[in-house]
Amino acid sequence: MRPRRLSGVIMDTNKEQSLSTVLGDLKQPLNPENDASEDESHSDNCKDNGTKVLRKQNGNVHKSILYINVGGRSARLDEDLLRHRYDCGRLAHFCTLSHHERLMECDAYFDSTKEYYFERSPIIFEYIIDFYITGRLHRPTDVCPVRVRTELDFWRLPVHLLARCCTIDTQLGDLQKRNTVSTSDQIYLEMSCSPIAFNKVCLGKQRLLIWNFFENPRSSTAAKCFSIVSALFVLLSLSDLILCSMPELQDANQEPHWTLVYLEIGCMLWFTFEYVMRFIVSPRKCSFIKSPLNVIDLMTILPFYAEECLPLMGLVKAVELRNIRGAMVVIRVMRLARVARIFKLARYSTGLRAFGETMRKSAAELSMLGMFLLTGILLFSTAIYFFERDEHNSQFYSIPAACWWCKFFKLSDQINGD
Repeated sequence: MRPRRLSGVIMDTNKEQSLSTVLGDLKQPLNPENDASEDESHSDNCKDNGTKVLRKQNGNVHKSILYINVGGRSARLDEDLLRHRYDCGRLAHFCTLSHHERLMECDAYFDSTKEYYFERSPIIFEYIIDFYITGRLHRPTDVCPVRVRTELDFWRLPVHLLARCCTIDTQLGDLQKRNTVSTSDQIYLEMSCSPIAFNKVCLGKQRLLIWNFFENPRSSTAAKCFSIVSALFVLLSLSDLILCSMPELQDANQEPHWTLVYLEIGCMLWFTFEYVMRFIVSPRKCSFIKSPLNVIDLMTILPFYAEECLPLMGLVKAVELRNIRGAMVVIRVMRLARVARIFKLARYSTGLRAFGETMRKSAAELSMLGMFLLTGILLFSTAIYFFERDEHNSQFYSIPAACWWCKFFKLSDQINGD
């Protein structure tokens, strides 16, 4: 049998491969006798897909083991453990594929050992297997952090999974600030559904494409343009909410100008379309509804429809609705939360990502600074209150009023140098 050449590496499929122990001991070779006995025990219908189903003596299925080879080092991995630990990784996705699809994903396949071969770094892969076993991701200290990042990106493991003792930013410095995905992006990606979730739903591939179009601006140019348009509608909705409160843009009945009314209707229709489409294609409806960002979207839309539909249904007359509109304003304040969507634009700005990362890492220092400012404000406002409270028409009639003066006047005077 002719050897296979893979990017300058020649591998003989007839050559005996040294297999590691179960679940990632990549250094100790296997006992050939144990390997042969396991080959005899696995199911015949699993011989063609590279997955061996180990069975107990009574015939019950015990575990499904995936055989892979990374850079010449073999490993046996528990498929259930791979999917349970981190279902967004390449290995977890690899377990869900058929044998033919796996051949398209890997670099080679060894018929003699039923192993899928990946031409990647075996040194870093040892730490990746350790992550799936222990749940703690570390990295070798003698390997370039950029190289570690490249391997983690290939195996679809985000950098934030690294343990604090092995964080990359301690060595990357400025390069880390430019290349690291910000915390808000990580939270956003965690909230997004895994591609594996779409494999078990009807029209999974089509729904995944639509989901990425609405939720992942990096998936395509069209998705990026859609996110920008959505952000513009957010700005229009916020501007409309502000302009509607201006007396110059209201009629005799204190109703907004008709232009602002139609602008609000257009924005609400756009938000409704976006929410409904994302809800339809979402594979996990309960998780979608419970998502904080989606709750904000829903609370943005509901007050508008409640205000418009109640008169049409005859439950409340238009005149009566004006009388309770003060209560509706409390709910409509939730529209301000829509401005949180603007932070999605931070993924296109290196400066905003660097600023957000700096604020996150400086949280302890900023908290200490705020504590000192609060202590000073309370100290001086209390002193001013007791000194000035007996004066006639004193502005410092309470400690909160004195705090207001200290906060907005004295601090601004100190900043301006007055």
